[in-house]
This record gives sequence, structure tokens and C-alpha cells, in this order.
Amino acid sequence: MLRLLIPLLLLTLTAAADSDLPLLGDEAPMLLQQEQALGRGIYKQLTDEGAVIEDPLLADYLEDIGDTLLASLDRRLRDYHFFLVESDVVNAFAAPGGYIGVYLGLIDQLESEDELAAVLAHEIAHVRLRHGMQMREKMDEISWMSMLGIVNAVLLSSRNPDAAAAMIALTQAGGVQSMINFTRGNEYEADRVGLQLLKGSNYDPWAMSDLMALLQRKERSGELAQIEYLRTHPVNANRIAEVRARLPQDRKISRRSRFSQFRDYLFHLYPMHSGRQRPGAFARALRLMRDGDNEQAGRLLQQLVDQDPDSIWYRSALAENLQAAHHPGQAAAVYRSLLDLYPGHFAISLRLAEVLLQQDETAQAAALLEDLRRDRGADPRLYKLLVELYQRQGLDLEKRLAQADYHWLRGEHELAATQYRSLLEEPDLALSEREKIEQKLALQKEESAD
Repeated sequence: MLRLLIPLLLLTLTAAADSDLPLLGDEAPMLLQQEQALGRGIYKQLTDEGAVIEDPLLADYLEDIGDTLLASLDRRLRDYHFFLVESDVVNAFAAPGGYIGVYLGLIDQLESEDELAAVLAHEIAHVRLRHGMQMREKMDEISWMSMLGIVNAVLLSSRNPDAAAAMIALTQAGGVQSMINFTRGNEYEADRVGLQLLKGSNYDPWAMSDLMALLQRKERSGELAQIEYLRTHPVNANRIAEVRARLPQDRKISRRSRFSQFRDYLFHLYPMHSGRQRPGAFARALRLMRDGDNEQAGRLLQQLVDQDPDSIWYRSALAENLQAAHHPGQAAAVYRSLLDLYPGHFAISLRLAEVLLQQDETAQAAALLEDLRRDRGADPRLYKLLVELYQRQGLDLEKRLAQADYHWLRGEHELAATQYRSLLEEPDLALSEREKIEQKLALQKEESAD
């Protein structure tokens, strides 16, 4: 039952404005700051429990879909963060501050990238709409921090039921049923705004009704029982009819999608989350790799690359197989060929840097990582590799600064603040870095006071 409440409880904490709804006025900056703090707390709870899939290639795929949907917005009040959650639950949710999670159980059921885009569009809509403000007015007696405790307990429940029960015992959970009834009525609004996002993108808006019908059909047939998405995003004939009434007459011709390749690769890395024996040559090659038959897997993967040379998934799997077969130089060459196709690609650049560090090619790795820092300086995955790089180069001050930045970017502000204060005692610390640290420490002090 706890898992069924996840998106509903998270939605009660969102506070934002849709482009065609009234703005929140002078309260908006304060409310957005509250959202961001709550969202970071929830996301940190998930990452601390190891529930967030942080593989950069998989994460970038989801983020690219989200960014495509957001590109049509005239006004954005917040940054959005899209991530995969390692759980069999068939669901998705939107947390405060634009943190949007999709469970592997739902990915396993989807049939196209358009359907995945429809899921993200619906969750973006929940953040954009004023559902959180309305709920806060309705449930004044439930404090924001109490709600955060409830949400964290719900998120923990699928991984650590005992910890979840203990957390709930320490929070005030009154009024939950009222919140459920309230938020279910907002699904129609989220459908409307989500459809606007799909229409403004290159994704097919019809995928929203396809998704509803697909999950409803699977539950009714008994193929899937107790689909959490249908509990937290209830579907009925009226809702499907309203969505279809807003759809354009003709379907969009979908652009070429490698969704099935993404999904095969995802469940190659997380095989316990899919009971299916997936068909196709790529799934077969990945099974061979997982079983340690790198030679046969390599032959099959090379054939797939020859058939679809632009596929990031085929080439990435080929490079991974070469690494597993102890051919790091050949793996690096494959990653470089991918960067020729996709210059500056963040995830592939990180993977190449990892291989270069394994080969002790520190100068090449340093040049690559410094370029990434200029382009993507706020990504903790980058700083994790910078720590390793500086360790190999014997640059202790740079390593300590990268470690502190890594923890800060992961939302571990208290730990980062302790490290920053130690760094301020170093006489060789650059003035620019000293100023950045002092700004972060001032922000951390404000957060602690709140």
C-alpha cells in the first residue's frame, strides 16, 4: 500500500505555475526555494539507498527526452531532473523541484519512445500545475517536513520495509486519504498540459491514450496485476475519452527511435528487473556478454554495428565487451568513433575517460575531463572521475576540492561544507575557488537555519 501512494504524496508537495494559469506572485521565489530543498532531500534519500540508476548513458537518454519536451515551454521556473529508479514497480512520479523518476517496472511495459515521452510529459505537467499549492491550502495541518518524512518512508518501502515503518512512526500521516482523493481529480488537468507538451515536441500525442489503454488492458487480462501506475494515475473510460477528444486527427510520423535498443541495454545492466526473455540479435549478444562469451558476443555486436553504424547502444555494448575481454585500447577506439559521430557526448566522453585512466593515459584523460568540466561543470559523475584523475596525478589539493564539489553536487551539503572549511585553511587555494567556497558555505548556513 505504501508504494501506491508515492506519486500522490510527492504531488502534494509541488508548487509551481502553468503557462496559462495564474502565477504565484511574490511568493514564487520562496516557494520555489522550498521545492528545490524538498526535491533535493527526496532525491538524496533515493541515491543514498542506491535506488537511482546513475549510469550516464542511460540517464542521458531519459534526460534527452525530457529536454525535448521542455524545449517548447515559453517560461521555465525551475530546472528538471529526470532519472531511472531501480525497482520493479510499474509507476512514475514527480517530486518537488522538478525531480521526475521512472521505475524500471514501467519501462519494461512500454512499447515505444513516444509512450515514455507521454509518461514524462504527464509528470512534468503535475509539477507545472498548481496542485501543490492547492493541497497545501487544503492540508495546512501537515507540515512540509512531516510530508518529507512520509514521502521518504514511501520511497524506502519497496527496498527496506522495516526502515520505512520506523520512519512513518516518526511522522504525522493524518489526512492521507483526503490527499489521495484530491490529487486523483488533478489527473485530467495533467493530461491536458501533458498533451500540450507532446504537441509542441516531435513526439506523437496519441501515445498518451495508447499508454492508458495498454496498461488498462494488461491489468484486466491478468497479464499484470495491481499496476501501481493505474492506482496513482487512475484510468477510466471518461479520462481516455477526454484525452482522445484533444488529440489531433492524424498521428505524427514518429522519428526513428532506438527505444528497444535502450531497453535491451538497460535490462542487460539490470537483468533482475525483467523476467522476459527478450527476442532479437542485440538481446542475444548482451546475454552472451553477460555469460562471459565475449568472443561470440563481439562477432554479433560487430554485425549489428555494421547494420546500424550510428547506434550509440550497439557501439557502447561493443566497447564494453572489448573492455570485458581485456582490450582497453580497442574499447577506447570504439568510444572515439562514437565521439566522431556525437561530438562532445557527455556519457561517452566519461566512458572514454574511464578507459584512459585504466590505461594510465592520464594526460589524455585530463584534457578530456577538463573539456567536460567547462561544458558540464555541475555534474557529480564528472567530479567522481576528477577525484580519480587527481589521485593518479598526485594533486592532493585539487583532489580534495573535487571531492568536496562531488558531495556538494550530490546534495550532501553538510559533508561538503566540512571539507570546504578545511580547504579554506590551505594557503595555496586559488582566490576564485576561495570565493566559490565561501558562497556555498553561506548557502549551507542558510539551509541549516531553515
